[in-house]
Amino acid sequence: MLALSDNGSYWTITLLACPLMMLWTAPPLYDPDNCFHALRSTFRLRSSYQREIGLAADLGWLIVHFADTLRRSPLIGRRVTWSTRSILIARSAEAGNPVFSATAFAALAPLPETRRLIAQKDASDLGSTALEDLRRFLTWCGLPDPLPNAREPTDFMNRFEATANAVALHFLASVENGRDLAGYS
Repeated sequence: MLALSDNGSYWTITLLACPLMMLWTAPPLYDPDNCFHALRSTFRLRSSYQREIGLAADLGWLIVHFADTLRRSPLIGRRVTWSTRSILIARSAEAGNPVFSATAFAALAPLPETRRLIAQKDASDLGSTALEDLRRFLTWCGLPDPLPNAREPTDFMNRFEATANAVALHFLASVENGRDLAGYS
């Protein structure tokens, strides 16, 4: 979650740690030695989260292309939401103010598609507009389709392996193996 900077002078925050760090903006209940302030002051948001944006976008494009094949996965709605949220959290973190709520996401990406995509998290099946919503969202974000000529989900496999896209690889494996991962999020 945290990584030491190149010169070792401060810690950078991964997107996963951002919500935790945001909690640290409140005053601590008990901190007689002022340790929380010292720890908080050593953290910095990274200047770029392009890697995370790319990983999330790649998974989104996989879903846009192959939703009919991937629908049997109980994770598909969660992955649509993960892709959308990850892109928006990363973009807001790059701007210096990471956001995490559906309301803040809608303000950051003022498209009707944004709210519908976030709502897919708990859906048992993708809504009728979800794929077109995801395509529009990714395009609006300026994230081009990395494999426009892909013919099957495994066409994305090399890209996911090369970019160490663990979420996408796990998702594809769960679909290919037909595993029921209802408890996995």
